[in-house]
Amino acid sequence: MAINPIQAANILFGVWEVLHGAPEEAQQDSGTRIVEVETRGDRDYEALKERYDRLVLVVHAMWTLVAEKTAITDADLAKQITDLDAADGTVDGRVTAPPVQCSCGAMVCRKMKRCMFCGKPYEAGTTFDTL
Repeated sequence: MAINPIQAANILFGVWEVLHGAPEEAQQDSGTRIVEVETRGDRDYEALKERYDRLVLVVHAMWTLVAEKTAITDADLAKQITDLDAADGTVDGRVTAPPVQCSCGAMVCRKMKRCMFCGKPYEAGTTFDTL
């Protein structure tokens, strides 16, 4: 069973208070900190949910346009999704890009602009290589 950060903070504060005791003002302060973390976490979650919902809408709109303007079917889309998922060797519902090797032989992180060892700029093959 996983616990969220708020539950973890409450547990840690509770253990601290049992072991060390806590004056009244410290108990109030710890409660305020938990509320602040919870509020910030809620805001982050809502922002992420809004971005996700917007992405779903945009992808749906794009697919609708492609389906209307071409002969591509839902079956074609489903096959392409399956093929892309399997391309990394694991059918797990996501695409894992293979590692990139620099001409110097070092492995390069896709998010880096240059090789850490020789300084050569990383050139992405496609737009998706940098995601």
